[in-house]
Amino acid sequence: MSVGIRIEVQSQEVEARLRRLMAGLTSRTPMNTMIGEHAAELTRNHLVAIAQTRHDTAERLGAAPTGH
Repeated sequence: MSVGIRIEVQSQEVEARLRRLMAGLTSRTPMNTMIGEHAAELTRNHLVAIAQTRHDTAERLGAAPTGH
């Protein structure tokens, strides 16, 4: 589904502001950067949690955790 908005502007100042707003809406780079950073942190935290659980299992079995 596509949504369109048509705006007619008589002021050059308002038109310039609207163009900057539209440019910001079409650039996904900042959003993708933020999503990527959060995904990396989530993945890192998940792997740390798994590693801690694996070490607990090794210690319960009397083995030395290797960290792999």
